[in-house]
Amino acid sequence: MAQQPNPEAVINTLIHTFSADAATRKAAEEGIAQLTSMRGSLFLLVQVAAAPVREDARQAAAITVKNLIKRKWGEDDIFGSEPDRAQARTAVLDALMRPDVTGPVRDQLAEAVNELATRDFPERWPDLLPALLRVIHAKPDPTSVHNALLALRKVAKRYEYKSFDPNSPDDADNSTRGPLEHLVRQAFPLLRDLLRTVLPSTGQHADAASLAKLILKIFWSCTQFALPRVALNDDTVVLGWFEDVRMVLESDAPAPSAQHPEEDDAVETQPAWKLKKWAAQIATRFLTRYGRPKFAEDGAKQFARRFAADVAPLLLNSMLGLLAASARGRWVSRRVRQLAFTYVCSAVEVGSLYKLLKPHLEFVLFECTLPTMCPTPLDIKRFTEDPQEFVRRAHDPLEDFYEPRAAATALVGDLVRCKGKVVLDPLLQRIASVLEAYQQAPSLETARQKDGALCALGAIADELQSRNNWAPLIAALLATHVLPDLEQGSPFGILRCRACETLQRFSEHTAVTEINQRVCAALLRSLDDPDLPVRVEAFGLVRSLLASDVGQFDQLLRPHLGTLLDACFRVMREAASDDVVQALEIVVDRYGKDIAPYAVALAQKLAEAFHAYAGEDDDEEASMAAVQCVEAMAAVLASLDDNENNVYAQLEPYLRPVLHRVFEESGEFLEYFENGIEVVSYLTYHGSTPFSDELWSLFDQMIRAFHGFACDYIAELVPSLDNFVSRDTEKFLASSRLESLVGVPERFLWPDNQTRGGEEDCRKATHVLLSVLHNCRGRVDEYVRQRCTPLVAAALERALGPPRADEIGTKPDGVVGLSPDAVWRPRLGAALLDVWNSLLIYNPQLALHALDEGKVTPAQTQLLLTKWLELAPDAKGMLSRKLYALGLSAVLSVEPCPPKVQQARPQMLSALVDVLANMRKNKEDKIYGKEDDDDDDAVASAEDEWVEDDDDDDEDDDDDDDREAVQNGMGAQQLAGIRARLAEFDAAEAWLHDDDDDDDGDNYLYESPLDDEDPNQHFVRALHACKRAGDFEALCAQLGAERLATLQEVAVEVEQQASQALV
Repeated sequence: MAQQPNPEAVINTLIHTFSADAATRKAAEEGIAQLTSMRGSLFLLVQVAAAPVREDARQAAAITVKNLIKRKWGEDDIFGSEPDRAQARTAVLDALMRPDVTGPVRDQLAEAVNELATRDFPERWPDLLPALLRVIHAKPDPTSVHNALLALRKVAKRYEYKSFDPNSPDDADNSTRGPLEHLVRQAFPLLRDLLRTVLPSTGQHADAASLAKLILKIFWSCTQFALPRVALNDDTVVLGWFEDVRMVLESDAPAPSAQHPEEDDAVETQPAWKLKKWAAQIATRFLTRYGRPKFAEDGAKQFARRFAADVAPLLLNSMLGLLAASARGRWVSRRVRQLAFTYVCSAVEVGSLYKLLKPHLEFVLFECTLPTMCPTPLDIKRFTEDPQEFVRRAHDPLEDFYEPRAAATALVGDLVRCKGKVVLDPLLQRIASVLEAYQQAPSLETARQKDGALCALGAIADELQSRNNWAPLIAALLATHVLPDLEQGSPFGILRCRACETLQRFSEHTAVTEINQRVCAALLRSLDDPDLPVRVEAFGLVRSLLASDVGQFDQLLRPHLGTLLDACFRVMREAASDDVVQALEIVVDRYGKDIAPYAVALAQKLAEAFHAYAGEDDDEEASMAAVQCVEAMAAVLASLDDNENNVYAQLEPYLRPVLHRVFEESGEFLEYFENGIEVVSYLTYHGSTPFSDELWSLFDQMIRAFHGFACDYIAELVPSLDNFVSRDTEKFLASSRLESLVGVPERFLWPDNQTRGGEEDCRKATHVLLSVLHNCRGRVDEYVRQRCTPLVAAALERALGPPRADEIGTKPDGVVGLSPDAVWRPRLGAALLDVWNSLLIYNPQLALHALDEGKVTPAQTQLLLTKWLELAPDAKGMLSRKLYALGLSAVLSVEPCPPKVQQARPQMLSALVDVLANMRKNKEDKIYGKEDDDDDDAVASAEDEWVEDDDDDDEDDDDDDDREAVQNGMGAQQLAGIRARLAEFDAAEAWLHDDDDDDDGDNYLYESPLDDEDPNQHFVRALHACKRAGDFEALCAQLGAERLATLQEVAVEVEQQASQALV
């Protein structure tokens, strides 16, 4: 064993891991890696983390301890046997409990304890909970108690979202929620005593507030997802805590000085206000879960009745007290106010609480809520000095979870929705009076109040939409108090911005349609507003108006298309707003036929915007805007119905660099991947051929991305891959890309791979094989013989063959059956038979000969040929039936007949006649407006399958039901028909025929060179081959009268077609 270095050397190495010099840092990291491979190194690192040495060395040691446990715990070479590991666990926990372990070192060691608990608690570490409780009970010093509470919180959080096992008593429920039950029983009394001890000091001492906060966080983890079982029998175990919760809500806390409002954020993060936040969060959570007992879980209804009757009213008083304090000028943190508004919002829907709230409703609405909806001085400062940040906050969905303005807006909406008869009239009167006050005396203060009033008006827009009697008043308010801010240019930018937002809210309202010309004129003026937030909101208004079904706004804005696009590009350069790019996408979609002259400029600007936005890793708004840029690119391409003036060649240089970034092997831009594929599908479907080498490089990137991180996108990839093969076949074959392409379906179809993907993914993968076989006929013989035929035979055996031994098991009731993981995929089987028929069309002698070359087992060959003939009459979709017709005809046309299928010639001819009869029937039904009964059944059943598939947990059960139905001989065709209807909803345009041609299956959506092949002509050629073989009469004798009549009808039809061709 290598000798371990001494602590001084380890400390020196740890310090160098923070070095700014890359070489020094790399050498230190290599030294740490060597150290952590030695047995017993954890004890040395823990010693350093707890020693009185440099803080950066301690921090590096703690990080290394955490990573060592996370990556290598359980390796005997490093940690030894179980007694050695027990010592390691004790050492890490003892280090965390030291009074001098604080800050980052504490955080890392606490996470190390969490990693150990995740792996060993409670089975191999039963003394963890008693050890933590001993420290809490002893209270040796505040730091040790804090660290013990932190570790206890980590343990509780691990089980926070686990459910109870109904078949296991709670004392044996270690894999689910059982350990949390033990924690509640043993720790709750001790934690409540400690909480009562520290609560009086939380306003003055940060340490006391931190301890109380940790205690409430432990309570949250133990109760927020499900009540402890002990609380179902003794509700005081939980309800008693709410006395302390109320004390926290009503206690004093520090506030920033009135002269320095910028201190708000610093005070917001102080322990006392974080403590209040957790108390308010607990109160709000319990009200939403237990405030209405009839909606509580069955076992918790008694608890809910007690909570709703005894606790919720007292908490309502506390929450109203917080809002009242804020209204009277006392500082209350934003998060606490947001939670208080949320609590009141939930109380509106609880009858008993609303009765308590109703006497205070006017105060809550007009003194608390409306002022909160007004912009703050900081908002106004940000609007003028940092408009990009103002825009980001205004459109950040996360702000709704933390900002009191969003919660106050929701409260106004809920009050009008639930108590409209009481609230609506006075609210509208107050809004009108505020608007009049601004009109009489414009000032910054009245402008702030007007902004809040319009925010409230927008919050109730949906309710007013359904109340036609309010339309004249709303039209008057908009015409008198909103539009003038845009038409005349209000001196307050926040009002111009709010005017655009308010008009968005009412874009579907008849009040706006009555003044639509004024709205459009005001909108166009706003596009050139000097303030960026106004221009961004103006594009939100563009999006809303064009998406509206009323007002004829698209006609009014059409003459100004160039102005809209130019203004959009200017805004996109200044702000990363997905709303602006969404507006552009809607403009392109609505004015598709008029976009062509602007297409190149659009592609250029969208590409520039994407490159600017996609690099902003920490900016969610920018990331969403980048996604919208790629979607808008696809919308631009979709608006170009053809490649007039070779416009795609002009667009490609701007789009390719974007796509290269999207398909990077790192997977960094996975969120843009699907939209990027759509852009490629348009470029390869409409673009001129041969494709450029640069465009083909995207093909290579897509294949690498598929194997690297994007295999789930097989359905989206297939159309683009098919376009490459079908539209530029010569370059595809000349570039030796066949090997990389066929690796795509092989990843799903080889037997051991089929369980990795769903049936739909596997079925989609077969389309790649169809594309190769149909477009490269006669040019990929070696692949057909060596790989494709064995792949189809093996994949079909896995999909439709007998279950493997490991798929058969004994159920709890003793019945032997298939395991849930067993593979039975009739839709995939049908798709594989399409490939087999394509192989026969490609070269029947080659495909049949490949079955005898040793790569296909006799059992696989027997199953393939049996299923091929057995399932022919049940083929769904025009393409599948056509492939069957051409494949069977190809085999029957071979002279002499291959020995392998000689005995099956009668069955092949019968199957061929059945397929042709089904094709003729579908054609006649379509002419006379009838529909295929089987397909009707499939469509009628499809809705049920979609409903079941919405729940991922039910997927295996659905597969079991399908398998059982097929094994019992019941509904196999129906199940196949159902699935045949559900596959191609997301196919690209390249795979779509006209709706009039689409009859009964998703395969018919696929285009190929076989579209020009006439199955009847091939059938007649097969009949002539049978006549030359001398067994035509014998084959016909076995057909039966109905099939013989079909044969004769087809022959006559072909003769008529030939005669017409000669005329």
